[in-house]
Amino acid sequence: MLKKFLAEALPSFPADLKDWTLRSKQDFLRAFILAAALCVVFGIADALFYFQANDAFVYFRYVSNALKGWGYVWNPPPFAPVDGYTGFLWLVLLHGAAETGISIPAAADALTFLFSAGTLGLCFAFLKRMPMPENVRGKSFYVFLIVCFILLTNTTFAAFMSSGTEAALFNFLVLWWAYEASAADGNPIRMTICATLLACTRTEGIVFIPACLPFLILFQLERRTWKNAAFTALSLLPFVGFCFFLIWRKGFYGSFVPNSFTASFDGLFPPFAKDYLLSFAAGYGLYFWLPVLFLWMLMFCMFRRFKYFIIPTMLALPFVAYVAWLIVLTGGDALEYRFLGFFIPVCLLAGIRMITQNISATFRFLSICLGLYWICATPIPWTYAFLSRGLNTRTETAFWHKPVSNAFEWPFSDFWDAARKRLTSQGVALSRKEHEVLTNELLKSFPSRENGEKIKLKHSRLFAWSFVGVPAWVLPETYVIDLSGQNDPMIARLPVRDANKRKMGHDRAVPDGYLLCFNGGANLRVTPFDGKPDVSYLPSAPLTEAVVRGCEAFWRSRVKEKIAVPVRLKKPEKKAPSA
Repeated sequence: MLKKFLAEALPSFPADLKDWTLRSKQDFLRAFILAAALCVVFGIADALFYFQANDAFVYFRYVSNALKGWGYVWNPPPFAPVDGYTGFLWLVLLHGAAETGISIPAAADALTFLFSAGTLGLCFAFLKRMPMPENVRGKSFYVFLIVCFILLTNTTFAAFMSSGTEAALFNFLVLWWAYEASAADGNPIRMTICATLLACTRTEGIVFIPACLPFLILFQLERRTWKNAAFTALSLLPFVGFCFFLIWRKGFYGSFVPNSFTASFDGLFPPFAKDYLLSFAAGYGLYFWLPVLFLWMLMFCMFRRFKYFIIPTMLALPFVAYVAWLIVLTGGDALEYRFLGFFIPVCLLAGIRMITQNISATFRFLSICLGLYWICATPIPWTYAFLSRGLNTRTETAFWHKPVSNAFEWPFSDFWDAARKRLTSQGVALSRKEHEVLTNELLKSFPSRENGEKIKLKHSRLFAWSFVGVPAWVLPETYVIDLSGQNDPMIARLPVRDANKRKMGHDRAVPDGYLLCFNGGANLRVTPFDGKPDVSYLPSAPLTEAVVRGCEAFWRSRVKEKIAVPVRLKKPEKKAPSA
């Protein structure tokens, strides 16, 4: 049966992607075989790079609380709601999957792989629609296979096929937005819906909303009819929906700005932004596309075809704005290059378009260029991954960095080493291996979720730490104070300990009195990284609503006063013994 199935489908694999349709049974067979083969191959890569970041368990905590009926909150009442998650849309998708009975971590794994596969599907759709010279068009299927190979061997793409975070979803939505925006006769409603979803997935995604406006204006100017004007106006409705989302966020959490953003923000133009962006470009060979861009623009200028710059410029605007957002506001991310992963397929597809449009009309030249790009993009990240093999403890991986230039000399390897060293020392772009080991070590050191669920709200247990993802997941009804501030609205607004020695997301100066306010502080203790899932319980009084509300009100007022230094409680002086 299988032999007959393959015999019918395999010979029908056309080299021209335009011949790939779904009009017959044979069309469906070959599409199914291709999709299944890619899923198997990329599934193997996913298994090799599989990990769940500690940050993913932050999402899991919020979904768990929603399933328990408390809503998207970090701590159940009487604590005030806080939005410490990065992406609201990712939270909703996890919640929806969990409602079907799937465990939340398993749902995260399935969805990240699904959206990564969707990114491959969009690459297929891009190449199928892309205008190409006949010599290249006739072999466009092979171009797609080359693109798949480049993505398969890209360590960032492979890593974020898992991780449990919103990275794969965001990458998929960025490519989808570019696909809809670049369509000559596309539906602007799909474009604006996609932009709205991007803004709901990550704070930086909001740059895609204004990026839609030039396309909507152009769409209206091309067809000046009342019907088209109504259609354009209808395209603005998703933005209205986003405004309602912001109003809901303000009403529920008390702020338009996500607390996760506030916790990592400490002024404009963060010093690590340049290293974060340039090390990504150097490590993944994006500099290769600069001469291609120059030649592409030169050919347009030589033939004075300036009008052809309009659409590419409009497409580039949100990506330029995204980079500017990182330079001015965010700076980077603690989880390797999570914020930049979508640039790999975007630059790859843009490069193919530039080469085939203005530089060369031959498949051979395009293949050589893609091969050279792969050579530029592969050695540094793979060497770095190879150097981290065998590291399995927190002691070995905490703020780990090892120069790749010691293994071999490569263009920009010295620059990359220096930039990565500076980033690591500030807690930025920490390696995937470090996050993997951190999660594994925490899961070994804390009780299982099954045992952690035995601690109920009525027990009034409080736990405080900086790396709270796993602890908050395995202790679902324990009150958890996030000392990093990501899931605490007061700590997120405190000053950093030392502006000259940043540790991104883990450097807020928390006053001693903050924890002590909650009935004396933490009353549940766990020794992390000891490999023993043991818990010790300290004597405690019930954490009542009055205590929680009072502490929050007091420290909210202190934060508004912008306290400059942490409050240190002095130990009582010992009195001399009486005679």
